[in-house]
Amino acid sequence: MGGSGLWAITALEDKIVQSAVVEVLNAVYEVDFLGFSYGCRPGRNPHDALDALAVGLERSRVNWVLNIDICGFFDAMVHGWVVRFIEHRIASTHCATHPERVESRCAGGRQTQCQ
Repeated sequence: MGGSGLWAITALEDKIVQSAVVEVLNAVYEVDFLGFSYGCRPGRNPHDALDALAVGLERSRVNWVLNIDICGFFDAMVHGWVVRFIEHRIASTHCATHPERVESRCAGGRQTQCQ
């Protein structure tokens, strides 16, 4: 067994901090999203996006549909800029100093579990 207890506490603390930061960021940035944005937002999921797409295709004349795969986006972005954007928008430096904890919800460009 050894020192595995410390790792469990650290993981729990990370999850608590991560959840708190996500709540703050959601409260601040949710107002900026357009109604047809479904990615990694509270109360929305891929099935909602597909339902909205089906309704839009049925009700409107559509000339084209754009499908983009952003796999690897979070790996390629400059993390320093993420910190600067968060610092600009949020007064608390606690959110800005740990963006990787928030970003891990969509780790490696793959949505892991958005709620």
